[in-house]
Amino acid sequence: MLFQAIVATVRENVEAKKMEGRYVYQFCLSGDNGGDFFISIANNKCEVREGLAVTANLTVNVSDANFVSFLDGKLNPTTAVMTGKIKIKGDISLAMKLQSLLGQEMTAEGSAGPRVQKVGAHTYAVTNLYHTGLVEVNAGFVVTPSAVISIDAGMTVSDGAFLWQVSHQLVPDRRKSLLILTHHHSDHTFGMRIFREQGAEVIAHAHVREFLEEDQGRYKAFIIEHYMASQEEGDRILGEVVLSLPDRLIEEDTLLDLDGEEIHLLATPGHVSSELSVYCPGSKVLFAGDTIYEGMPPNTQFAGAAEKAEWVRQLRRLRKLEIKAIVPGHGKVCGKDEIDRNIALIESDK
Repeated sequence: MLFQAIVATVRENVEAKKMEGRYVYQFCLSGDNGGDFFISIANNKCEVREGLAVTANLTVNVSDANFVSFLDGKLNPTTAVMTGKIKIKGDISLAMKLQSLLGQEMTAEGSAGPRVQKVGAHTYAVTNLYHTGLVEVNAGFVVTPSAVISIDAGMTVSDGAFLWQVSHQLVPDRRKSLLILTHHHSDHTFGMRIFREQGAEVIAHAHVREFLEEDQGRYKAFIIEHYMASQEEGDRILGEVVLSLPDRLIEEDTLLDLDGEEIHLLATPGHVSSELSVYCPGSKVLFAGDTIYEGMPPNTQFAGAAEKAEWVRQLRRLRKLEIKAIVPGHGKVCGKDEIDRNIALIESDK
């Protein structure tokens, strides 16, 4: 059995990474050297047994050959999941822990190493996505019984594919997929092609029109010219970017209701005029886009005095919401206090 070869590695990683909580991973391996085994983790201790667990938080179906390739680092886990070589069912946030547990990382090609974090009921942040600058960019998604609502698409086609895969693993039989773009900047939109190809409805502020409609590769060319070492590097990292006009353009606050889950799209101009923030009252989570930055000064280079004043006004409006967690456009998941820090920095930026 293959599980015997990973028992020591799993136990060592569980203790070294101090993996707290209680959860069970079920592995179902096909092939001549396959079989069923499960890893049970409880407060920094683990147990590996043959057979089927009574209940499992995450189930992994894979052939014995692909499992060996994965353990040897020859099979990229993200690519394997996307192509069906590895099939997972259950809590996707535990899938992220599983990569670390087995000495692998589930990341997108060219990215700094995205991380999936559950920030509220049915609500997930995806942080550390690739960016051409010194800081990474964030995205996220909300799941309902029949739908996935994604917030932003990352800066690369690879990250877009990663975002699609990790979110839709949770609702494999989803009937509806939405992508909400918080604004038109490349680090939030370049992965949108993947969502388009999968039939997602794309929603954004009406002011994205001039940047996304009939782009024909101009925006990608601009990014490569100003921020990349060469055309070859740009093509390799960014991928085949295809921008397009969203299916639905809004100009004011808009309420979405999916399976009883309210999603509030809030027009929060300031950083740019196309800025949206996404508020989930059920989980009290705010996806702020670039309306809020964590651990760094807000990027005000696109805003004049009037835009900064409007930005502060919108931040004060957001501060009135009941918020347990904020997923900023850049930086770590944070709390409501970050709003006041952003206000102070914008007001002091003359």
